[in-house]
Amino acid sequence: MFSLLLADDNALECQITSDHLRGAGYRVTSVTDGLSALDQLRQQPFDLLIADVLMPRLDGFELCRRCREEAALRGLPIILCSGSYTEVNERQLGLGFGANRYLLKPVDPDLLLREVASLLQQKRQPPQPGSETSDDTEEQMQLLRTYNEVLFRKLDRKMHELTQQLEISQQTRNQLLHNEKLAAIGQMAAGVVHEINNPLSYLRSNLGSLQTCSRRVRQYLEALEAFVTAGPTSPQREALRQLRQQLDLDYLLAESEQMLHDCQDGSDRILAIVKDMRSFSRKDEEHPGLADLNALIRSSLNICHNQLKYHVELDCQLAELPLVPCYPQQISQVLVNLLVNAAQAIEQQGHIRIRSFSADGQACVEISDSGCGMSAKVLDQIFDPFFTTKPAGIGTGLGLPISADIVRRHGGSLRADSQPGQGSRFCLCLPLAAQPTTAEI
Repeated sequence: MFSLLLADDNALECQITSDHLRGAGYRVTSVTDGLSALDQLRQQPFDLLIADVLMPRLDGFELCRRCREEAALRGLPIILCSGSYTEVNERQLGLGFGANRYLLKPVDPDLLLREVASLLQQKRQPPQPGSETSDDTEEQMQLLRTYNEVLFRKLDRKMHELTQQLEISQQTRNQLLHNEKLAAIGQMAAGVVHEINNPLSYLRSNLGSLQTCSRRVRQYLEALEAFVTAGPTSPQREALRQLRQQLDLDYLLAESEQMLHDCQDGSDRILAIVKDMRSFSRKDEEHPGLADLNALIRSSLNICHNQLKYHVELDCQLAELPLVPCYPQQISQVLVNLLVNAAQAIEQQGHIRIRSFSADGQACVEISDSGCGMSAKVLDQIFDPFFTTKPAGIGTGLGLPISADIVRRHGGSLRADSQPGQGSRFCLCLPLAAQPTTAEI
């Protein structure tokens, strides 16, 4: 039985090729890099070597060249395979270094078996001593120059591909961040509509009442003008007094001021909701800025107000903090996610405490809830992508992983503590001094 050595760093391709060769009756030993292949060849005899060109530690070209330099390996049949080095001059380079065959991946299994059988039948004879000449040396030098040119060209191409992949990865990450924002907005949409609808309802109602007030005041003023024009008489004064009572003018004048105040308050509320939602949903700035962390907390509470107000008692303890270098929209996204999670963890009535403080050169926000809490097993997985304990359609499993990634890229930390039945506590800390990684967010 012939013994073959297979060198390929692609585990799947290596396994498929090994199984195919074994099925044809060959004994196969496989390694994952060129240096290991060379060690195997020096330790035990093999009838044929099949090697990938692009391998770690020692590529196929160099492996082939070293085999031809060693007397014991000079006559070993070698098949080089490559899916990266596919140009004509690269194939010639492999043959120039001493390969007997140069096959392009994906290699047809039947073709490989035919080439193996052919080479085993006509074993390559080692060259006679003293046959090398200066022309051979010059040829080897030319091969090495070509080899270097090929390597530099491949390296340049690979760097270009990696740069493109990095750009695509960054674009994908940015889009994922934005999609998570939109998902959060979608979950809060009904609440936001309700929040806007309430002040809008009493705005419309009060405006209708103000219109009625205006008509009655106008009616009274017209009567008063007629009274003044005609000259005051006792019957006319009495008629004017009765009209004032009939129109309930004293009450309307007093109530209209309160209505106008309510309208102003309602319009301010709508403006704040729209402003906070617009700020939260828009894409991030290209460069970080200095942000008031307490202001971001208040804005996030405003966005989440409807999810909190019916069953959550808030306890805000916000200490005075210096401005924090960050991307405000991203930090708002983290805060909104933590607040929504805290609210959803409270099934009936409960409380959420929000505390801001500074420590060790960091600005910190601690959000704790009286919800159902988490087991140690769940706590270990909450930052894993797509892990969620929420029902289908409620959670995507991306909120906390993305939040943790945002904080990490800001040079900060996001920690969680929880016990089943005792609620959860999340602590977000951001450095007060700009971090080098911030520019890469």
